[in-house]
Amino acid sequence: MTPSLCTACGRRPAVYRRRASGEALCLKCLERALTKALRRGLASLASPEYGSKLVFISLRSSPIASSGAAHLLGTLAKKYSNDVLVVGHPDAADLAAGLIKEVVKERPEVMYVNVSSLEPVPGPVSEARAVAEAIKERGGVIAVTPITATDILLDSLIRLMIYGMRPCECALPRYLVGDAVIVSPWSRVLLTDINAYVALRGLPIVHSMRAFAGVKGADKVKNLVAELERRSPETIYRFVKFLQAVLLSDRGIPQNGGFSPSLW
Repeated sequence: MTPSLCTACGRRPAVYRRRASGEALCLKCLERALTKALRRGLASLASPEYGSKLVFISLRSSPIASSGAAHLLGTLAKKYSNDVLVVGHPDAADLAAGLIKEVVKERPEVMYVNVSSLEPVPGPVSEARAVAEAIKERGGVIAVTPITATDILLDSLIRLMIYGMRPCECALPRYLVGDAVIVSPWSRVLLTDINAYVALRGLPIVHSMRAFAGVKGADKVKNLVAELERRSPETIYRFVKFLQAVLLSDRGIPQNGGFSPSLW
């Protein structure tokens, strides 16, 4: 049987179908879509600029997404001649640095950060916030995380359903930690999209930390979110969009305005 063609370019064979949009994409167009999300997430910050430095926060609790995001960031850094600083636990940081080096042909600077505790919600959202503490005094730093819409939904539901806590401001697409701007450009992208990119690219991953380990009831929430990803991905997008609007409203930040550090 003749394989179906990519619905984006109409030339190459499709290798992946996005659950939310129904698009059947070739690997090149999947990469283009994920890179577009990265560029859009950085665009409101007037970055990247030629020669500027970007920081990448690599996460032990999200090893697959960290690998895919590092490779995509390396592609962008190569185009704009950006220097990259990789921050994270040694295992996660070294892997991300190696993936970026494959693209830009030069190993980026690495800063090792050992986070002692991520209680009470030991997952990607909490880890990204904790690692960001290491760069909070670097003025003008823009740090990219591999956090996805799936991560935000899972973290928020665990906080609400298990701990009775309000969602963390880290669920926002961008927030400040000290003087550093933390950006999650894939916060409106499903984790399955990045997982597929990593698998199709054959990128390596590090299995060094199980997210939400020790959290009683977390597996039920994870199964619920996985089922939503499979059956109703638009529900995840609606939840994340609503959650981010509420968090911004609570802080008095206009939802339709551009990003301005003075608002934060």
